[in-house]
Amino acid sequence: MTSNDPVVITIEHEGVVCKSDAGVYRDGYENELHFLSVYGAPQQTKAIFSALAGFKELQIGDDEFRRPHDSLRFRGYSLGYGKHHGIIWTDKLDISLIIWTSEEEKHARLRNILSRQRIPYDPGDFSRIERLLVEHGYLIPLTTWGRIDGYACDFNDDAICDLLLAEIYHPARLKVA
Repeated sequence: MTSNDPVVITIEHEGVVCKSDAGVYRDGYENELHFLSVYGAPQQTKAIFSALAGFKELQIGDDEFRRPHDSLRFRGYSLGYGKHHGIIWTDKLDISLIIWTSEEEKHARLRNILSRQRIPYDPGDFSRIERLLVEHGYLIPLTTWGRIDGYACDFNDDAICDLLLAEIYHPARLKVA
């Protein structure tokens, strides 16, 4: 599964089958699912949420997924004609996980989380800061499918400020008036 695939993926659990157009997970041994968009009958979307809430594995495509040990949330929307859209997400969204569907949204969410962590920066250096945080493991790219992307944030405010000072705002660049 790769990011920005327009394909719709099948989700299965004990005979319950739904479709998904977007998902975000942490790749690895556990394949922890942090965000999931599902379509089906109301009973089917709720059954998928119940399975995740009960720490049961979901079969999505060829892979098995589990829920993280964070609280899960579910919101369902009626689409009419017996169809339902459900969104499942963890409480860590916008705290230690950020997801986006466009570059503008990505920059807004990153700015929001940086300002909440009280990390000072110059907006002109934003792309350099993002690249630096990814290189040093403070922003960890998540694996996704659909037209969505995300980062897991492993922030240490003091270490990030020291890193920004050393790499971007080093004293040789600053001039004394």
